Amino acid sequence: MSPNRRMSPAGTREITAGDRSIAFLIFGFLLACYLFTYTGVIQSSDGLSMFAVAESVVRRGELDTNQLLWMGVQQGDFGPSGDLFSRKGVGMALLALPLVWLARIWSIVGLVQAALLLNPILTAWTGALLYRTGRRLAWARGTSIATALIFGLGTLAWPYTQTFFSDPVCG
Repeated sequence: MSPNRRMSPAGTREITAGDRSIAFLIFGFLLACYLFTYTGVIQSSDGLSMFAVAESVVRRGELDTNQLLWMGVQQGDFGPSGDLFSRKGVGMALLALPLVWLARIWSIVGLVQAALLLNPILTAWTGALLYRTGRRLAWARGTSIATALIFGLGTLAWPYTQTFFSDPVCG
């Protein structure tokens, strides 16, 4: 058996340095494609509500979304203190915190634009992980690359990179 086809005890193929390099290239290529079509605009009130939580935590250390009071109870509920709280899960807000925090420190980047980088990064990473998974399952290199690129460029994964929805995180 050649060194490129070494199998682990569980019957899966070990990842080589070449496979890691290709995974990084897939990540970079997909991220470049996503950034080429990047809008930097929150396109829904759901995304706005999730972003508002991240912004409140970064700016004031609070979980409220009082900056959306103008929307009323469309995207939140009032708590006992009278503050407005999002009805959306906090997962996206928590994942976006490092990006929003960095944007607050580095003022050349907007908070919204930084938060919206989360889904392109995660989706490109998912494409690279698909490639690596295919290689671990002893798929041919071309099949693994095609699988990653079809996922990243030929499914709804690409349009979802332009949103602040939690769907790419679930993938």
